[in-house]
Amino acid sequence: MPSFGPPDVGKLRANRDAPGLIKALGYRKDPLVRRDAAEALAEFGDEGAVEFLIAALEDESWSVRKAAKVALGGIHDAHAPEPFIAALKSGTDDVRKAGAQALGQTADGRALEPLIGALKDESWSVREAAARALGQIGDASAVEPLGVALRDPDLAVREAAVDALVRIGAPAFEVLSLALGDESWEVRRAATKALGQMHDPRALEPILAAFIDHRDDRLRSNAAAALSGIGDARAVEPLIVGLGDDTAQVREAAAAALGGIGDPRAIKPLRATLDDPDMNVRQAAAEALGALGPTPRRTETGGQRVTGRPPAKQQSNRH
Repeated sequence: MPSFGPPDVGKLRANRDAPGLIKALGYRKDPLVRRDAAEALAEFGDEGAVEFLIAALEDESWSVRKAAKVALGGIHDAHAPEPFIAALKSGTDDVRKAGAQALGQTADGRALEPLIGALKDESWSVREAAARALGQIGDASAVEPLGVALRDPDLAVREAAVDALVRIGAPAFEVLSLALGDESWEVRRAATKALGQMHDPRALEPILAAFIDHRDDRLRSNAAAALSGIGDARAVEPLIVGLGDDTAQVREAAAAALGGIGDPRAIKPLRATLDDPDMNVRQAAAEALGALGPTPRRTETGGQRVTGRPPAKQQSNRH
């Protein structure tokens, strides 16, 4: 009599039998068989397995769901985004999230509209995955929706939108510049961070204006960090003025930024800051002076840094 035992996943893997593994993925009697089948399919990247792996994301076994996610991440067929687009309509958060992640990896333009729609998903994890996927695709048509995502109530989504806009680059500049004036300090902070990471020289003026004129000390601190990232020597004098600010948080950020830019004009003011009443400000000044070193880098006034040692690692903002 023939044996009707569980599928031999090891043998199917050895024979690279994708159809057999897909069948094993549906073996309801043993979740270990389904898990092993999903892990084996991850090695092959077989396009025909996509819809079955997506279905496995709703398996009752956590280990099967995890293996299916990994397998889907290895299938990058730019000519077949439809199963992943369909996954965005699933009733399960994990399936929608996996669909968004996979669409980012395919980098297929047909995924743009579904992913933009997913920025409004009820699940923050799906919205985050959609934002990151849009950054991977890098199409300028996603800039406006990602700008809206800067206002998302969830921090992880806002951070993902920042990263995506940075990856898209120059087309995102105008949206981010306008966001500097948003009524929400969280949006202003996200926009400032993104502009600083873009290293776009056009960002100098709006960020410098935010540092000089804005009443929000948290924004001014983030603007100082962004000025360090841009690295333009025109920010040195305003940052030196910032060493005397009433708010310790701003003084600390200004000191750290001066160390990042590395202009020798900052040495004397930073030395004076070693007497600041706030310990964190004193520490930032000491680290900045250490970055400048005995032979500080030279800069051209009105231009970006041009030679010398790289800046010290920027101290992270506490807010």
